[in-house]
Amino acid sequence: MRVLLRVAYRGTRYRGFQYQPDVPTVEGVLREALRDLGAEIVSYSSRTDAGAHARYQLVSVEGNPEVLRPAPLNARLPEDVRVVSRAITDLNPRRDVIRKEYRYFLGALERPNVVSETASLFEGEHDFSAFRREDGRDPVLEVEKCEILSWGPFHVLRVVGRAFLWEMVRRMAGALLSVDRGYISTEDIESMLEGMWEPSEKPPAAPAEGLVLWRIEVGDDDVQDRLDDVEAWFEDEEVLGSGGRLMTVSPP
Repeated sequence: MRVLLRVAYRGTRYRGFQYQPDVPTVEGVLREALRDLGAEIVSYSSRTDAGAHARYQLVSVEGNPEVLRPAPLNARLPEDVRVVSRAITDLNPRRDVIRKEYRYFLGALERPNVVSETASLFEGEHDFSAFRREDGRDPVLEVEKCEILSWGPFHVLRVVGRAFLWEMVRRMAGALLSVDRGYISTEDIESMLEGMWEPSEKPPAAPAEGLVLWRIEVGDDDVQDRLDDVEAWFEDEEVLGSGGRLMTVSPP
């Protein structure tokens, strides 16, 4: 029988979510904990990058539902990886996801109004070739929402959509930080979204340490309610401002 786990983690010391031999990964420590309980991972929602965090990763597991509960799993996991909640379901955490939300902690912006106006340009269906690391997938995607939130003295990029390309949100964040510092303009972003750009103009990817997989929505209200039932474990303050501090942007 399959159980869908909601997992939260601080990704600082991991080389991403996806398992890799001989390096620490979130999937790697989950595998070890599940092996102790006679269970194994079937699929998951997102391959977060090295250093990125998650409040809401979904992992489908094959095993005994009686033991696949947060308490016994967390007893076998390191403190920076937690199983928050679960639902007994065959729902596929990759195929059945209808919406993902990422947030990137930008730090304190110098021109938040300009950055906010620019961020809204990403909404809708566009060719995001200028805002990805090449991986062979179709670069045309729809972004449902892209906005700048205030978080105390800091600013956060919130991006919502059904699917994302490799490094897409990080490169959007890098582009917006470049706009904030006057290295590129809002019009430059418009041109990139219209396909008018050179490879040398591709925005840098902001560091993964500022990125959080914030929320995932599935197409089943009952399952969603079970997953949402518990507040996510996560120390948000640890990534507040990290994007702005870590991001090094040079004039083109």
